Amino acid sequence: MMRLKYLARLVADKTVPGNGRPHIDLENVQSGGTMAFSYSADTDGRGESLLAQRGDVLISKLRPYLRKVLVAPEELTCSGEFLVLRPRHAVDPRFLAHVLASVPVTNHLVSRSYGTKMPRASWSDLGEFRVQTLSIDEQRAVARRLEEESAQVSTLVTRIDRLRAVTREAAMRYVDDALSARPATNRRLRFGLHAIQQGWSPECDDRPAEPGEWGVLKLGCVNYAVFRPDEHKALPKGVTPRPQLEVRPGDLLISRANTRALVGSAAIVRDWRPRLMLSDLLYRLVLDADVWHPPYVEAVLNSPLGRQQIEAAASGSAGSMPKISQAIISNLTIPHLPLPDQIQVADMISGKRAADARIDRRMEAMREAVIEYRDALAAELLFGSTPAPVFAAEEAVA
Repeated sequence: MMRLKYLARLVADKTVPGNGRPHIDLENVQSGGTMAFSYSADTDGRGESLLAQRGDVLISKLRPYLRKVLVAPEELTCSGEFLVLRPRHAVDPRFLAHVLASVPVTNHLVSRSYGTKMPRASWSDLGEFRVQTLSIDEQRAVARRLEEESAQVSTLVTRIDRLRAVTREAAMRYVDDALSARPATNRRLRFGLHAIQQGWSPECDDRPAEPGEWGVLKLGCVNYAVFRPDEHKALPKGVTPRPQLEVRPGDLLISRANTRALVGSAAIVRDWRPRLMLSDLLYRLVLDADVWHPPYVEAVLNSPLGRQQIEAAASGSAGSMPKISQAIISNLTIPHLPLPDQIQVADMISGKRAADARIDRRMEAMREAVIEYRDALAAELLFGSTPAPVFAAEEAVA
């Protein structure tokens, strides 16, 4: 066994951009050891960057993105969020990249990362990790095998993701189909809206809350019209919670900021756990029960009718994280039906989505299984650990 610091050295050179070299930022690199990346289109106002030569290996040092790894195909610059490593003599860059992107190395760095707001890894910790000693020919053979397997896994993951996207697109049309046979008059949501409550975003611990602890919900807890109580962070000890912001079963939540495709995602709190509070990036809609049935409003907001209005309003917001205001939400147009019809439509859509959710869970399990197989194979080839059972992914997806 040999420490990583004997396989590579840290490159600390810096250069001022604007010299025609291609540049890579953290968002340009895919995660999970795929080695896939693109060049950044933004070249202005960058400040100092790291200089990498062809064959250098880049790894993110930020804890949430430790598996973002690539081999530089040419001389380039990259952001300071990377560690740039130069393989030593008789070390294959692709082999080194697969080692860095492996689960054992990631777990090693996670346990040693430092900082609270954005934990990061250091070269001193990474360099102490031990790997098995292989000849250059053995390294190249392992790298080729992993690249072949990774390509097949990536193909399967892409196919599964496409199937899940088709299911979600079909679900968005359920409201249109249900309303096509029911005459409705359009009404602003504010006519039947008692209040819009906004949450609070204190600096939280980078972990889930333990039973009995308070937590703050993350932005993604309402993505794709499903409430996910596990998407939260623990409120630090010593910080006073705000019980009035605790979510309850039946609450209708909506994100006020996200990517353009996800801003305004709405979800009813169904799978509930106590002591979870709204964050600053979430709204809670308090509806008049005599005017609106919350699951019906949830369905309309996530339908093409609701998404068109929300995305059009968000298009006026600059940056990669557009926001929607309370005024925008209040003025959304909803087809108004008598309450019994709203309940009937919501129940019909709920039944269809329950069936879709079962299918989606199976596809997610397949997706996780093929990725786990790739990670287990990498651990076996790189470190000699025992891999997980091989999953018959082709038969499962076909």
